Amino acid sequence: DVADVPDGWCEDTIVLLCPVFGEVGPGLARAARGVVTGVSLQGWLRSCDDQQRIVGTTDVGFLDHLAGVDVLLYSDEDVAHEPALEAAFYAVAPVAVRTHGPCGATVFTREHTERVPGLDVAEIDPTGAGDTFAGAFLTHFARNKDPFAAAHFGCRVAALEVSHHGPLTPALLRDHGYATWDDLPGGREGS
Repeated sequence: DVADVPDGWCEDTIVLLCPVFGEVGPGLARAARGVVTGVSLQGWLRSCDDQQRIVGTTDVGFLDHLAGVDVLLYSDEDVAHEPALEAAFYAVAPVAVRTHGPCGATVFTREHTERVPGLDVAEIDPTGAGDTFAGAFLTHFARNKDPFAAAHFGCRVAALEVSHHGPLTPALLRDHGYATWDDLPGGREGS
């Protein structure tokens, strides 16, 4: 609920709205805006059938509550049941990103579309890869405002995430030869 968000909490930060199963209500979806606001669509693109199985939905009414967000993020799996849903996404935000698992992502802006390849790594644990990509993408995008460079950075960080068990930590970065996040290729300057 929007009343649970402290005053000024979002003003100087990156916001990622990412419901698991539609639990972000319209009030919060309209109110939570940061310096960069991203939305992971997965939790809004799910419903239950008569047997209580999770299935994809074609109801995109939730998009009305997302006006003013900067980036929509979704995966191949999120739209597999109805690929035509994507057309509605592009009208909501200036940037939309469709992730393709280990195969990278496609970035859609109003001017350009670009496919960004994934990195070839030995996948050990894919848990959290999409959220890791989203966090890395939004962090880079907030710094540089380049969605294509942000997608390359997101793919790099997600590749690190899936190449081991557990969360990314500073110790893991050091094990891979990086002192900080900024040392990752594409980290600070988008290289």
